Amino acid sequence: MGGPKKSKMSSRGRGYLPPAVAAGLARHEAVQQQAYRTKYKQMKNIARSLVLENAALCDTVACVQQRIVLANEERRFLLGKYLSMSQESNMKDNPLLHIDAEALSALQSTGASLTAGSTQAVSKVNGSSCERPVVANSRKTKAQQYGRVCSRGGAGSGKSKRLCPPITLDSAGRPIFPIVLGPLTIHSLGEIVSDRTTYHRNHVIYPVGFCSSRTYASVRSPLLAATYTCKISEGGLAPRFEVVCEEPDTGEERVFCGRTPSECHNAVVDVVNASPSVPRGVLERSVELPSINDIGLRFFGLSHPSVQNVLQACPGARKCQNYQWIKFEVCRSEHEVEQVMESELDPALCHDTLLRNIMFASQAR
Repeated sequence: MGGPKKSKMSSRGRGYLPPAVAAGLARHEAVQQQAYRTKYKQMKNIARSLVLENAALCDTVACVQQRIVLANEERRFLLGKYLSMSQESNMKDNPLLHIDAEALSALQSTGASLTAGSTQAVSKVNGSSCERPVVANSRKTKAQQYGRVCSRGGAGSGKSKRLCPPITLDSAGRPIFPIVLGPLTIHSLGEIVSDRTTYHRNHVIYPVGFCSSRTYASVRSPLLAATYTCKISEGGLAPRFEVVCEEPDTGEERVFCGRTPSECHNAVVDVVNASPSVPRGVLERSVELPSINDIGLRFFGLSHPSVQNVLQACPGARKCQNYQWIKFEVCRSEHEVEQVMESELDPALCHDTLLRNIMFASQAR
């Protein structure tokens, strides 16, 4: 008579759920979504607090590091001042005592480590010898100033080599100018004069046309930074050394000339010391030493390991009779570079260090 009757479930489809079940599922999904939102907000708050805590820790570490640097600078300044005052008192008590230049040169050539206090050297007094403490000219040892000296070839070889920071070279292996070595900038290496012995020593070469610059205290106002340009020119039998200070505000130039780099540097120090803004004892004149420790050579940049390494590769270097060849090794890590560049932190070379020492001296009054 008629077809079979279709069931109600087949007519409503397979995905059909009773209203009560569908409402229960909807409520369950809503509860889950709310739980997810709550967990997301909690994780977001935790991440935000961790970021803020990390930033606060970074700021604290930076402040502590700055305090450590200032404390080290203050300690070095006070130690240097104490040593200079003790040396002056010893000289006043015993005016006949003096440091033998040969003994001091022999001590430096052997590479003996100068401690923060003093080291014993033999001084000659009226034909007799006596021992007295020789105060270190700088607050850093020789190994700290110019990079550590390491043995070459093995134990007992007797040879040494100095570390030098790497510089940028072109495809032909020639340096690309300007050569930036911290506060020191080399603009030109010049030409080596090998036929005259006065244009080189056993530890340094004076190339004609050499030009370098560095930032140091202004001669008019030592609290301001000025640009110093160091030049070596032809002077006949001996080279002529010149330091030009360009004032930062007026552009006025002040020229200092001398027969050695130390004469030029000492002239600059005398003018800076004469300023009322520089306390007494912060900056002292340097003593010209027959070694790479000469502060005048360091001011010019002639004794910098990277500069010496490049100069030795220039034409004419092998013909310099009195010059003693130095073995160099390129720094392999940032720590070794920092060790070599630490010599530039001397107050007689670095304006920032000079300003810190002036601040320390003012606070100690």
